[in-house]
Amino acid sequence: MHVNYLQDKAIFPSLAQENSEQVRRVVYKWKDNQQDLTARNFRIQVLHHQQLMES
Repeated sequence: MHVNYLQDKAIFPSLAQENSEQVRRVVYKWKDNQQDLTARNFRIQVLHHQQLMES
């Protein structure tokens, strides 16, 4: 049990590192998407407002 645990421990840090890299990438991607959506919504609101003012 202990030996396996120690062997695993040698392998796991790299796995954990890879996973955190993937997680970080997903989070960044999500944040980018959120910012894109916010910016897009803002542009839509501005355009809508301009259309209302012009009509």
